[in-house]
Amino acid sequence: SLQYHNVLYSLLQLLICRLVLQMKKIYFATGVLLISMCMLLACENKNASQGDSKKAEQSKQATEAPKDAKVATAENGKHTESNDVTVDVQKYHNTEKIVSENDYAISSDLQDMSKEAQEIVEAKIRTFQYVVIDGDAWTKIELDIQNSLSGTLKKGDSITLYQSGGYVPLTDHIAYYKDAFRYKEWSKEKINDTILQETINGEGEPVVGTEAIYYLTKFKKDGILNGNYGRVCGKYAQLNKINDNSYKHEQMSGSNSSEKVTISDIKKELHE
Repeated sequence: SLQYHNVLYSLLQLLICRLVLQMKKIYFATGVLLISMCMLLACENKNASQGDSKKAEQSKQATEAPKDAKVATAENGKHTESNDVTVDVQKYHNTEKIVSENDYAISSDLQDMSKEAQEIVEAKIRTFQYVVIDGDAWTKIELDIQNSLSGTLKKGDSITLYQSGGYVPLTDHIAYYKDAFRYKEWSKEKINDTILQETINGEGEPVVGTEAIYYLTKFKKDGILNGNYGRVCGKYAQLNKINDNSYKHEQMSGSNSSEKVTISDIKKELHE
């Protein structure tokens, strides 16, 4: 009987040891799984914060164009002479709207814009196209100069203007900002068929033939914009023509107020 109890006790000890060993393996595997999940979440949060920081930094730029922009790589885009990439908006069937607010280093006051601008011209939109630069939407506009109020440009000249906002394929945006995790619930087909429409400070799309007074600055020749022009403070530096002698001047105030100004008003600020 004593021998029987000893055998039973030994078997019980062996069973307990095996159970403890199995539990250790389970605890180890669970620990590895938890650590892996924590590392994955940390990487996603880091990518998200980097993407948001990049956009925040770009929105605070005083002028509209990046100084050292890289070339975007849209699969179906066409490279132009300025190394930007054109966008075929009609190709996409799903549009996601993005509304952004840009801050500018100067106010929309006529005198402030006059001091900042290298050129102040009255010009007409001849043509425009949507382009991608560094994963962001831009609009490339060809302007014909009708009259020069300040600077070296003269009537009859043609210039290229870049303004922020327009359309960018979602695939280009994801490729640049590395934020595919934001669309993890989307199918590949939906992502490939989606275009982002970015509106800056509520500005509408350009209209061919529209005339306006532009307060312009010229960008560096060693960047993607290659010495082309941008407005000194976005849409507020574009005074759209109302009639032969008056223009609409939008204010940068929270009320989005506007006023009518004349060529005489503008010339007066140039001499203040």
